[in-house]
Amino acid sequence: MSQKNKKFKFFNYSTFKTRVSNLPLMSYIVSHLIYYPVPANLTYGWGIGSMLGFLLIIQIITGLFLSIHYVPDIMQAFYSVEFIMRDVNNGWLFRYLHSTGASCLFIALYVHMLRGLYYRSFKNLIVWITGVILFVRHLIKLIILKAEFLQNCKNLKFMVRC
Repeated sequence: MSQKNKKFKFFNYSTFKTRVSNLPLMSYIVSHLIYYPVPANLTYGWGIGSMLGFLLIIQIITGLFLSIHYVPDIMQAFYSVEFIMRDVNNGWLFRYLHSTGASCLFIALYVHMLRGLYYRSFKNLIVWITGVILFVRHLIKLIILKAEFLQNCKNLKFMVRC
């Protein structure tokens, strides 16, 4: 093979690896994204906890945005939601992200708890108790919000059909 053909050789991974490993930032990125040591039995089920954290952050961000524009008065609540949906830039998107994200959060929470029971993760007692406390807190919050909604429905029979 002539010298000219060697020069235009297709991509050489080992050359790329040696050149990248000499750059400090790129070697850090490559070592954490490509060559990250993980167990062989790592599956998609192990990512549910990270998904729960991501959904919780989405709930907090969209909830803060919606609370800026929401008026918690009994006569103006409906009109403030209508204002969010129609007049606020991308308000409809934040409202739907918040409502859909809440449902996804509880589904992921149940799947996460069931995965923990299936793999007997309750042997690590501190982590399990912390998770159960967060789970019970979410359930209590859900029950309280549902009770408040039903109470408001009784007061607003002329506006909302429950």
